[in-house]
Amino acid sequence: MSRCEYCKSRNMLPLNGKYYCEECEIYYIYKDKKQEYSNLPIEEIGQMTVGNHLCRKCKLKYSGKKSIACTTFREYFKKLPMCKRCKKSNERCIKNAFFKNFILYKTYGRVFSIRYIIFHTLLFYLVGSSILYRLFAINLITYQKRGFRLYECLFNSILTATLGYWRWGVIPLYLYCLFSMVWSNRWHYRVPVDLDGPPPNILEYLEHLNIGGKKDWQG
Repeated sequence: MSRCEYCKSRNMLPLNGKYYCEECEIYYIYKDKKQEYSNLPIEEIGQMTVGNHLCRKCKLKYSGKKSIACTTFREYFKKLPMCKRCKKSNERCIKNAFFKNFILYKTYGRVFSIRYIIFHTLLFYLVGSSILYRLFAINLITYQKRGFRLYECLFNSILTATLGYWRWGVIPLYLYCLFSMVWSNRWHYRVPVDLDGPPPNILEYLEHLNIGGKKDWQG
């Protein structure tokens, strides 16, 4: 296994018959040509909930019904609407809550919403003549679609700079960005911001908790 099927990272380390993805922070096994979860980074801590340990401002944001589209915990944690202080003091509890629930929210679908595509289409129409915006837009789309890859960023920068010299190059670049957003299906998770409540299906939740064992987490 050279690349993680979920986050597309190539940082996969073979350990004792399993594969550890440094980006997902999860141990996987490869069975019947499919990547399956093996061990999740859940640890024993005294804190059981997150909401009761947040500041007033963060607590209001946390109690909403919003969800975050992500492929890894790192991405989820980065997008959480919390201040740095609340994030730092609750990171271990948030991580536990995420890995106890995230599998229930796995989905395969479009990364970019219709609203997002329309927004960038209008923005491209208004300021698409700026090479700086084109450079920003094409790398942002690549990052959100597949995660940051240095060689992809370099390729996109070269493509943008090359097409930027000709006026006719704006249309091909726009079509490239549009098609990249429309055909952007991938595995990802839509995890709620508030993970203190019970999961939508308790039986499925208990079944997923049987994946691997806490004692085996160290490999």
